[in-house]
Amino acid sequence: GDDGLGDGPCCEGRTPRVLGAAPAAGAGGSPSSSSPGASSGRRLLACTRGEDPRSGNGGWWPSVNCAGSAQSSGLLQAEEAQTKGYIPLLGHDVILDDNDSAAFVLVMPKEEELGGVVDPNSIIEEPMRNCRNIFVRRRNTESKRNMAWEGFGLLASGPVAAGVYQAVIRNALLHILKAAGLIINTFDSIDGDEIFLTVSLDANGSQIKQLAQRFRYPMPLKAEAYSHMQAEGEDHEHGSPMCDGYGRPVYAYMDYDMDMEKLFQAFRNVDVIRLCLKCMDEWVDLNEMQNQGVILRFFPVAQYEQVEPLHEEWGGLHGIFRFPTHACEDDLRDHFGESIAFFFTWFCHYVRMLFPLACVGLLCTLRRLPALNLDLASQRLVQLGFAFVMTFWACLFNEMFSRKVKSKARRWGMKDWTRFSVERAEYQCELEGTWKLWVQRSLADAFVFSFCGAFAGSLCAVEWWTAVQREQGDLFFEQWGTYIVVAMIKVVSFVWSKLAPIIVGWQNHRTDDEYSNALTWVVASVKIFVALFPFINTAFLKKYFEPTCGRGPDPLAHAAWKVYGSTSSWPTGIPYEVPVQKFENGTIMRVAEDSLDFIYHFAFSEPSTAAEGSQALNCLHGCYPEQCVDGKACVTNCTLELENTLWTVYIVHLACTLLFCLIIPIALAK
Repeated sequence: GDDGLGDGPCCEGRTPRVLGAAPAAGAGGSPSSSSPGASSGRRLLACTRGEDPRSGNGGWWPSVNCAGSAQSSGLLQAEEAQTKGYIPLLGHDVILDDNDSAAFVLVMPKEEELGGVVDPNSIIEEPMRNCRNIFVRRRNTESKRNMAWEGFGLLASGPVAAGVYQAVIRNALLHILKAAGLIINTFDSIDGDEIFLTVSLDANGSQIKQLAQRFRYPMPLKAEAYSHMQAEGEDHEHGSPMCDGYGRPVYAYMDYDMDMEKLFQAFRNVDVIRLCLKCMDEWVDLNEMQNQGVILRFFPVAQYEQVEPLHEEWGGLHGIFRFPTHACEDDLRDHFGESIAFFFTWFCHYVRMLFPLACVGLLCTLRRLPALNLDLASQRLVQLGFAFVMTFWACLFNEMFSRKVKSKARRWGMKDWTRFSVERAEYQCELEGTWKLWVQRSLADAFVFSFCGAFAGSLCAVEWWTAVQREQGDLFFEQWGTYIVVAMIKVVSFVWSKLAPIIVGWQNHRTDDEYSNALTWVVASVKIFVALFPFINTAFLKKYFEPTCGRGPDPLAHAAWKVYGSTSSWPTGIPYEVPVQKFENGTIMRVAEDSLDFIYHFAFSEPSTAAEGSQALNCLHGCYPEQCVDGKACVTNCTLELENTLWTVYIVHLACTLLFCLIIPIALAK
């Protein structure tokens, strides 16, 4: 139990080595001398002492006392641990055995014989190249000296077994994290097929202060820092920070300086997580380790003391129908970080602003009640008035949220926050300024426009085919057109959500923030186009781009027959039940001179299809009457199609959201 990360503490004074086989039979637990990777029972992590960078004996590894900094916790037995509470949504007891002091977790696989996924006998063809990809960081020139460590000698001779490679990489990882002053702890997963390596920093220790100073990490000042500040204006008292419109103090943020540490507030858990990640990112490429299978995943650790109050006050199912408030935003920021907190700030603002708009919309919906006896012209005036209200609401929404965001950004110290973003593993600095990168970015932009064009073309093709089938008397596509459009919106949006990361990857963004911003823009722009174009086409374009024209002695009657007569779908509320007849010889004529008066406002003359010298109306717009009142005021097919499609999109979206974002996750969690 003393072989590094087993059941006992890591002892100081050991020479660098890679732990190999399991204890030999009858050896009393002492390590075997067999080669690394020969046994399924070997431990893949070892604790070794680093050398002084000035000594030159075996590479550059800062001296570190590993006693107590890399020890195994083991799994606490349920009957021996104290129950602290219940896991939100699950209702299971929480056993405090692993996460009280952890900030970050790296999950490492075990060998196949132990239930893991590592095949120790598979061959790594280029171990040194893979090793450099992990431990040599472009923006940290000092990281190149890591490759001089003598432990990497096992990889220098060429292809090696995966068991040996995993052991060497994990030993190197352990040393780097310890050399950086991080606190390391390990334990097996509950089913024994993975190793959890936890990384943390003492929030009150000297190491986190040194890292904060080195990275120029912004921290808020304490109230005591304002003791000598003079009063400014009527609302600001002497010796205190200024407050926002809600009376909350707005503390200034400064880059951390150890000489002024007494003036700074304490580090939060999210600060510890960021500094741990920033420190690891300087020396190790965690994404590359994951790609190579050295680690399966890595993630920040939630603290039970923060999660439980959020569950009780904010995130529980008991509050699902409660009106959202901004009360928990500071707690959300402390737990999730500012980016996630800003999302919930927007979401709360959005829902609260929707309430007055929904009330106005409900009143406008009542215009169709028979008891009000409003004619169609009056109903349209109410609808037009709501459009002006909607425009005003949108402007007010954006202005109010902009002010709220600026206030939050100032109070949370978000100025120049992108400088703390982590560099992406996929970033290729050698491409900057090259023709290849210009071509890749141009192709990415062209693909975005091409995708939108392809969707628009597909939708127009469906509309054209629907019109052709209608003229032939087939109403299948017209009856199911709404569902076809909704299906196209959902499927195309889903496909684009999978393609967008690939497209943005071509643009070679350096940091995670740059990548996220570009991905947001690419995903949102196309999804908004996909969601809105069908409605824009129906509301504004269909009228002009999908006309129906007739020929013969009465071209307007011929056009009306193509639209209505072939399917016997004449509008309701017109004086004549069948305004146009088709005779056996193929001639199409009106039943009366005024039988088509209801479509005069929807007809026009198209010279290219009219008889020579004729000025008669011969075409119908793509939006034609379907419901009329006394043959005069009519509702077009475009209006009805628009309403039906909007209702269908709303219902489908609501059903998908409830099913995939609420019901299924809860069922799987249970």
